[in-house]
Amino acid sequence: SDCSYREADLSRFLVEKEDYHGIRFSYKEYKNLRGSLAGECQIANLATALEVIRTLNALGISVPETAVRKGLEETRWPGRFTFLMEHPVFLVDGAHNEDGVEKFVETAVHFQKDYPLTLLFSAVDDKDYTDMIRTILGKISFHHVIVTQVGGYRKVPAEKLAEIFREKGCPTAEACEDVEEAFKKALAAKGEDGMLFCVGSLYLVGEIKTLILQGVGK
Repeated sequence: SDCSYREADLSRFLVEKEDYHGIRFSYKEYKNLRGSLAGECQIANLATALEVIRTLNALGISVPETAVRKGLEETRWPGRFTFLMEHPVFLVDGAHNEDGVEKFVETAVHFQKDYPLTLLFSAVDDKDYTDMIRTILGKISFHHVIVTQVGGYRKVPAEKLAEIFREKGCPTAEACEDVEEAFKKALAAKGEDGMLFCVGSLYLVGEIKTLILQGVGK
């Protein structure tokens, strides 16, 4: 039997404003919506979700626009471009493999026009961290790069990672073995007007979350 389908139309997705808090956008009849998830890959996800809601409404299953707006504004995805603290600090736990790094780069590249970017990076030894670093530096110019080490027996020495950053075009990359010290250095390097991205390992994101809960950086 035939089965009809609907397809999200990204040409009808208009981003009106984008910053580290998320985006303000319109999609078809939905105007001036606010989404709390930052990230280039979220555009297709948002358009798809709204197309599902449009389909439900067409089938007689009513989803009020107030519910749509509330759902978009309150949606959180911890670790995926999670905004923390008073000044922009992002924990990006999706960027611990090549595909995740590419998605991180697609989003972060938009911010470098308006903000000085700082990177706090670490990786473990079962990841292709050389390619990760090459991909990150291929499109993003960081004002500061701090490299640390995490993961216990799987750790990659901070100096080894920093050396790869230097070889791939970031001569000022700094190694700092202690995660707390590295985080404090990265926050200081970021300053009040910049953005800090903590990228490359789930272990790193977990440790930084703990430090923030303990009040480090306030």
